[in-house]
Amino acid sequence: SGLSSASRGGSEALTGLDGCVLALGSKGMSGVVGGSPELARAAPELCKAASLGGIDVIACRLWLDTTVETRTPANVFSRFEALRGAGGTFFMLDQLQGPAYGGGDEALRALWGGDEPQGSVVACDFYNSGALMGLSDEDVVATLMEDLLPAAVPGFSRANVVDSFVARYPGAVSWFSL
Repeated sequence: SGLSSASRGGSEALTGLDGCVLALGSKGMSGVVGGSPELARAAPELCKAASLGGIDVIACRLWLDTTVETRTPANVFSRFEALRGAGGTFFMLDQLQGPAYGGGDEALRALWGGDEPQGSVVACDFYNSGALMGLSDEDVVATLMEDLLPAAVPGFSRANVVDSFVARYPGAVSWFSL
């Protein structure tokens, strides 16, 4: 079996393949299938995937100056006014990569770019986050540190942000359909 790819510069054929992985969001899949009648004809399941809508996602990572203990390392935000209709999750990466889950000092240092850990590292994701997409990075971090995280786990109220990273992915996560 094989795969042909075409671009403005020409086309290329790859042969002897057992499979192909398309790591695309819903918009990308729609573009690929929409640009290839041959693919649409050969793979109707990809046409179905291409027709799924996408939701906006914000991903944020927070490095804190103190360790915050939580009951579980994986947690959910729901029905908070500050979410503006979005849903969210937060994961305690220092717990998930620490000794309780088979990690060690090296894994914890890796969370801090090879430096000595200063506190917890938290990964927060907001799904269906269209109403939050216009917030500045600082506002996203403040919403987490002042509203959401302390309401979920009071220990976050004594933590300060050492560093943060916020990324926005408009329409990147597909709706799921049966």
